[in-house]
Amino acid sequence: MRPTVRLGQYFGVDVGLHWTIALIGVLLTVTLSGSVLPEFAPGHSTAAYVAAALVTAALFMISIVAHELGHSIVAIRDGIKVRGITLFALGGVASLEGEPTTPGSAARVALAGPAVSIGVGAASVGVAIGASALGLPGLVVAALVWLGVINLSLAVFNLLPALPLDGGRVLQAYLWRRRGDRHEATISAAKVGRWLGWAIVAFGFWELTQGGTGLWTMLIGWFVVMTAKAEGLRAREERDRERNPVAAPFGPFGGPGAAGGPWGPPPTPPPYTGAPGGGATGGSTWSTGPVWGAGRLNGPFIITSWPPPRAQDRRPGAGPAGSRVGGGYDDVIDVTGEPVEPPEPVTPGHRR
Repeated sequence: MRPTVRLGQYFGVDVGLHWTIALIGVLLTVTLSGSVLPEFAPGHSTAAYVAAALVTAALFMISIVAHELGHSIVAIRDGIKVRGITLFALGGVASLEGEPTTPGSAARVALAGPAVSIGVGAASVGVAIGASALGLPGLVVAALVWLGVINLSLAVFNLLPALPLDGGRVLQAYLWRRRGDRHEATISAAKVGRWLGWAIVAFGFWELTQGGTGLWTMLIGWFVVMTAKAEGLRAREERDRERNPVAAPFGPFGGPGAAGGPWGPPPTPPPYTGAPGGGATGGSTWSTGPVWGAGRLNGPFIITSWPPPRAQDRRPGAGPAGSRVGGGYDDVIDVTGEPVEPPEPVTPGHRR
């Protein structure tokens, strides 16, 4: 997620805001000024409640940045590059350019964020107790208590053992250490994440039926489900690529990759017999590559194009004669040399 506004760099990490953060800012300000603060600190003016709500919401967003900085600083110390931190409607995200190389590193990075939230929450509650003892206005005390409770709640929620939450990454690290397979650990943790996400959605729906603000809870649950699903699919693809490695890159016939794949050299292309209705004859161009589908490596494919385009049909800089530009047929041939689909005419100058 790219930030809409860049706030600056802190501890070597770029921090920015996505425009959707305005949604949570408005929601927090309205909720705090309209119900939370007046309930716990009655007797103040509307302007005082709004001002206190704005300051409290800003402090909460700063605490989210601190949470993500906890992840980022530990990741950097473990040799993982951090692209940046972005705050958005559902919280914050630290974008890492890599993965932890050991289960211990994965656990340290995951636990750093909740540890910061627990520290911020405990400190806020402690300051609130001190402010109350000093006789400071109840509005200040109420705001500090809310800030402490929300950070502690954020830490507890993030420690739930389900991806993409921090607790899910701790579970992933534990399964990785136990099984010795990072991808299988990620798939299992992502499955738990989907279950938990749907449970959150169900709880949010129940809140709606009781007249509560369940829509936001349902949105958070949906985000957990979709993110867990995406991480699980990515782990499956990475696992399948590692289990079905390609010995050498595929390339054109006669190129370095032509005979270097696990299936051996590609089949001999069928002879070209001329364009439909007559026309010039000539050679063919061929390229091969692996076919991926449903998270599995299915086999090699060979894309053919013939005849070579006429000079007047070729685009400037389109490559040597025989490149896939111009008139001719396109076909896909499997490893046995049999056409998968009958060739279909290609309009001259059209590239599929």
